[in-house]
Amino acid sequence: MDATQRQGQRICDMFASSTTSPLHTQVEPKLPFHWLQGHSRNDWFQGRETVLVQLTSALSPVQGRTRTFAILGLGGIGKTQVAVEYLYRNIQQYPIILWVRADSKTKIGDQFVIIARALGFAPPTGDVQHCCNAVLHWLRHTQSEWLVIFDSADDPPAIMPFWPACSRGSILISSRSPLSEGEGLASQSAQLDPFSLDQSVSFLRSLLPLNALSCDAEEKSLKEIATTFDGLPLGLKIAGSFMKSKHLSPSKFVKLYAERSEDVLHATLPGTVKKLESIWDVSLDTIATDAQNLLDIFCLLDADMIPIELLEEQYDAKTCSQNLAIHNALEKLSGCSLINVTVNGRGIIIHKYFQSLMLKRLQSSPDRFLAGLEAVLSCLCLTLPPIAYVGRRPENWSALERYLPHMRSLRSKTEGNFPKKAAAKGVDLLCRYGSYFYETAQYHFGFEYIHAAIELSHCSGDVDPRVLSYAYYVKAYLCLESNNPEEAAQSLIEAHSIFNSIHHGQQQAMSLSDCLFEIAIKSLLGNAYTATGKFDLSESLQQTALGLAISGGKETSGKLGTLYANLGSCLLWKGDLDGAENVLHKSLLQYQRNLNCNLYALGNVRLQQERYQEAYEIHLEVLENFSSSLGPLHHATADSCHKIGAILAMHNYPRRDLSEAEKYLRQALSVYEESLKKGCV
Repeated sequence: MDATQRQGQRICDMFASSTTSPLHTQVEPKLPFHWLQGHSRNDWFQGRETVLVQLTSALSPVQGRTRTFAILGLGGIGKTQVAVEYLYRNIQQYPIILWVRADSKTKIGDQFVIIARALGFAPPTGDVQHCCNAVLHWLRHTQSEWLVIFDSADDPPAIMPFWPACSRGSILISSRSPLSEGEGLASQSAQLDPFSLDQSVSFLRSLLPLNALSCDAEEKSLKEIATTFDGLPLGLKIAGSFMKSKHLSPSKFVKLYAERSEDVLHATLPGTVKKLESIWDVSLDTIATDAQNLLDIFCLLDADMIPIELLEEQYDAKTCSQNLAIHNALEKLSGCSLINVTVNGRGIIIHKYFQSLMLKRLQSSPDRFLAGLEAVLSCLCLTLPPIAYVGRRPENWSALERYLPHMRSLRSKTEGNFPKKAAAKGVDLLCRYGSYFYETAQYHFGFEYIHAAIELSHCSGDVDPRVLSYAYYVKAYLCLESNNPEEAAQSLIEAHSIFNSIHHGQQQAMSLSDCLFEIAIKSLLGNAYTATGKFDLSESLQQTALGLAISGGKETSGKLGTLYANLGSCLLWKGDLDGAENVLHKSLLQYQRNLNCNLYALGNVRLQQERYQEAYEIHLEVLENFSSSLGPLHHATADSCHKIGAILAMHNYPRRDLSEAEKYLRQALSVYEESLKKGCV
């Protein structure tokens, strides 16, 4: 077996591994690996012993099967707290613990990407399916005991694609839905009921100082509070925290609550007629403006984990301009149990029901809603990597992945209600994520975000024209990947028109970033014309882009390799094989040997020249490069697989091998079929 055959065998083995057992075995994670998402043990936890005994028995190690259990009950009943208590009571039993917030399939997928990255399993693109497969494969084959907790799995079918089908390990679900057991996910379950009267009083006592319970009258008031909230742990905790922070006796709290009963709104927790919003009203009345402003921000973000770093030294509202003010506001909110601060002090969790009620209030006040939205947009714009305008930036993907749940939350909560005054930053963020989705081959999301950016820009005249031009530029890339070069060309013409309007009548020279962006627009438009068969127009644009890059000197010469590759591709499909070969050789020799677009184009030239072995070797090198840099499930990798499979199947290829050709073609087909299922293409 020669070197080329060995290289081909390595790639075939890698693809076989990527479809059946993801490429994670190169890394052996260090144990214990406890992914707890900031959950600390609750020092005030009490009761639920019957459920904990049942839970411990159900999840005790049994040879040859996975143990499963579901904790069921209404919102605020304490399902998550029972899961946390079980976790800490048994933490030594499990070297591997994964806590997954499971309120949506998309969020679960986002977390699997982050978990896979932490374990060292994630491919460069952070493909959700690959990351999911890698983590699940690890759980199936590890010899260590593990525990996976799907918290807030209120839509049980959403967790099915992430279910570890194994012969060992424990899975714990918390859910409002009894379907968690009915769908065959959990073999056993326990329904959490509200605390009894005695349990409620005992729980309230544990939250209050002894001097607040000095007489029988206070004991009677405790029972009245317990009855009012019908033993709902969340309501009891809020009441107890409020009494403690405000130094109120139970009797004074009862009187205060009675006086505010007329303010209770109609919203209720699912499954109960008990209304909790009046309790939060009492707490909200006690917090200062800076804390209220912070709460407005939290209402627009994802409830599960809001990084404090998003706020620190970036939130510049009048009442929260300093780091200390932010932490003072957080202290006030957590002191009233309106939010939870994670054990490491770096994250915020807000109860979803409470968040939904607060969001309704926020939306009813247009000025407050605008202020909160502008603060969130400013924080995200300052935290996330800025628009790069030219080239992929894989080093930025992890930050964009981390804040993606908050971007999705922001979109859902402003749908059809995005104020024009905030449109500029909204378009900017939509473009950043549209570009990220293009780079990571999630084209359906890319179109969704870019179309939203363009539509929003039409509602406001305050959008930066560079950002709007970039939106059309990214749209063109997405159109080319979706085999729609005509629309790509129209988008680039629009992008160039908007870009030219920035510099119309200006005397000063362009900035470097603007110069690079103009070169990129012209060259990509040339690519679109190549795809539509307008070769003369394409060649002219590619030559113009090259001229601009050369005249820019060292500052712009870094783009020459790519520009020559684009020109070479144009000449290739125009039929000028000698011209294409000369251009591509010049690029490879003088600029970047490892530039995949150059190698890919040269491989195609060799095919047209019927130099099949050279074409095969070049495309094999491209495939290896794409596989390592973009991952085995990226569309560019699939295209290279298709190219190699086609060469191996050619009648004129001396080393024709239909069996090997089928392997490569099936790998390409599997990627395309998965993309079609997801709506990517």
